[in-house]
Amino acid sequence: MIVDYVQRSDAWFEWRKQGITASMIPVIMGLSAYQTPYELWAELVGLKEPADLSNSWHVQRGVEQEPEARDAVEQEYGRPYMPVCVEADHNKLFKASLDGLYKSGSDKEILEIKCPCEKIYNEILELKGQAPTFLMYASQVQWQLNCTDAPHGKLYFYLRGKRPISTAIRRNDSFIKQAEEAALTFWNLVQTKTPPPMIEGRDKVVYDLEETDNSWESKVNRYKVKSKDLSELEAKVKQAKAEVKELEQYFTAQIPDDVQTFDKDGIRATRVERKGSIDYKKLIADIEDQLNVVIPPQMINSHTKKSSTYFRVSTVEPEEKPVSAPTSVVSVQPEPILPTKPESIPGLEKPEVQKEPEVEDVVIAQPRQAKSYFEKSSHNVFF
Repeated sequence: MIVDYVQRSDAWFEWRKQGITASMIPVIMGLSAYQTPYELWAELVGLKEPADLSNSWHVQRGVEQEPEARDAVEQEYGRPYMPVCVEADHNKLFKASLDGLYKSGSDKEILEIKCPCEKIYNEILELKGQAPTFLMYASQVQWQLNCTDAPHGKLYFYLRGKRPISTAIRRNDSFIKQAEEAALTFWNLVQTKTPPPMIEGRDKVVYDLEETDNSWESKVNRYKVKSKDLSELEAKVKQAKAEVKELEQYFTAQIPDDVQTFDKDGIRATRVERKGSIDYKKLIADIEDQLNVVIPPQMINSHTKKSSTYFRVSTVEPEEKPVSAPTSVVSVQPEPILPTKPESIPGLEKPEVQKEPEVEDVVIAQPRQAKSYFEKSSHNVFF
């Protein structure tokens, strides 16, 4: 399902925070050489600031050359590709920002553009489907296929002055199932702020969560301490009130009957007349008896204030229980998310090079002098 967000806008960044995006999949699946699951988790829970790539020369080059790459692929295949944001129909947590989506009737194809540096370009040229960078981007495309329910997509490598490398990525439901399971497990770790296992040799910085103890036992212990303090204070107040009342009785005993206010040595006592309270229960009984009437309960209930409910909380000392032998406790650790070996990734078979029948020993994408910003790729590589 297409969602209406402009890529790189503030709303787009907020939308990305609400789910699992395609760029997260290589990290979660252990295919990223740039970030570990633990580092990604630390970013998502707010313990680590995301790397600022806005001033990166490689990122700037990619942003600059991406429109050229889209023009190149559209000219080569004669298809328009629209950059859109999508969410999977079967789970709104699954999100992707596409460089391009082609849709005509029931035919759908996604486009992922990468503008690598020359080193990565040559690595992909040499290792093809076994290149670590290719595997990383291919897993990202599989997630995009999952979010769009498309059967295939294009992974298009573009470097100005070099022949583009166009690869077809076929949808592989087996890999997508593995990715969904790993992604949901990772997302649960983010929501519960439970760190994934660290990778030895790569995760060198430990990010600590603020310690918060909201356990029942902690609250019980605190309540007992405060209740004891309150009881001691109430006992002191009760004793002080009794002593003050005794002294007041001594002062008032010295006041003559005809004196309204007595003021001496900083003590002032004023005689106050207070009316007695009305015994309404007895009053009602006398009215019924003398007037020979019966006041219905409904009338009494209509003049009764609304009842209230409260809890009477107190501490209870636990009963002594016989000491039993300690039982063993099994600690269940979350299953680590381990890097996936390239050859075990479904849907990424060894590349086959499609050649023109009359041409032999074709060299794919060998660098040569470009007459313009790009040269049309002469054949497609399928993985």
